[in-house]
Amino acid sequence: MYRRKNLRLTLASATATALMGGLLGLSTGPALAAPARPAAAADDFDGDGFRDYAVPDHEGFTVVYGTAKGPGTRKKTITQKSPGIPGSRGDAGGYADSFGEELAKGDFNRDGYGDLAVGAPNEKVGKEKSAGGVHVLRGGKKGLTGTGSWWFTRATAGVPGEAREYTGFAMFVTLRDIDRDGDADLAVGEGWPTSVLLPAGKGGIGTAGALELPMSAQFGE
Repeated sequence: MYRRKNLRLTLASATATALMGGLLGLSTGPALAAPARPAAAADDFDGDGFRDYAVPDHEGFTVVYGTAKGPGTRKKTITQKSPGIPGSRGDAGGYADSFGEELAKGDFNRDGYGDLAVGAPNEKVGKEKSAGGVHVLRGGKKGLTGTGSWWFTRATAGVPGEAREYTGFAMFVTLRDIDRDGDADLAVGEGWPTSVLLPAGKGGIGTAGALELPMSAQFGE
């Protein structure tokens, strides 16, 4: 099973500058309107003004919703068996799918609710064992839900490269507003010396303007 590395690698400032310039030059459709109500915090999944807590668990994760006094009693566990979550639990070919092993939060559509990127680096893609993929779950008034979630792998149309076994795509994930347009973009790392950036645009995270980075990086939050 793939495990997190102890050493976190960060992008050099020159690379980040070049990357930002590239994203700003991309055409992803009409300009977005100013946000009506951006999320108070990247992990405020239900938009109530309080931070929530997503905690990895065995083949899933649990969200504990916050209150004015901190973590509350309301909680929800999400696995690959939850409604709206694509993929099949335990089909990695001898490995657990590692769904929820890597989590990253951010508001990717400026709707006032935090969203969550969920890595499944050992997910089987087609016939490729442990090729990996990433889910993006939407936040809403009732909190995180699998309904309408996004699923990206190397086999997704528009994503650079191809799905290959044991590469662990989504071993590292981050939602961060790299181009400073108010939407959190999705960066996905893997076990090979390449990574993919999926910019957010009208309608949320997509593959329009996706970039492949010629480096291996564990993107820090």
